[in-house]
Amino acid sequence: MNSSITQFCQSLTIPCGFTDAESQDYTNAAMTDILGMTVESSQVLDVFHAHEEVVRHKKLPLSLLSTLPGGYKQSPQPWRFDFFPRFDEKDVYEGAFFYAQPFLFLSLLEYIEGELPYPVMLSQPNEMFTDREWDVLFLSLQRLSC
Repeated sequence: MNSSITQFCQSLTIPCGFTDAESQDYTNAAMTDILGMTVESSQVLDVFHAHEEVVRHKKLPLSLLSTLPGGYKQSPQPWRFDFFPRFDEKDVYEGAFFYAQPFLFLSLLEYIEGELPYPVMLSQPNEMFTDREWDVLFLSLQRLSC
């Protein structure tokens, strides 16, 4: 791993890290604290590695929502993990940059009652509709018009 990238990651106060092309993980202290809390939290990177081929070939970012248990006398905290693929100047996959931030739009009560956030798709699932038709569908589901 490039030492300047590692130093950059270590200097940030937000929880973040990098993976290299061989899927080796490098994290700063804040991310290590999050991922090292429990077995569930360490599985976040396992989920990313399971989807890494899609990130690598489609060149799209990946976001994961994980509700991680808090420490002693703390309530569980939903976290959003964003993974962004990195490519060199020859378009060769070099790994991914990722960071975590608390997910503020899912309350503990909503989670307990079984309400889940809506899935977000960054690419069209198929070619059934044109871009314009997808826009109309999206706007009508949101009760909006164009």
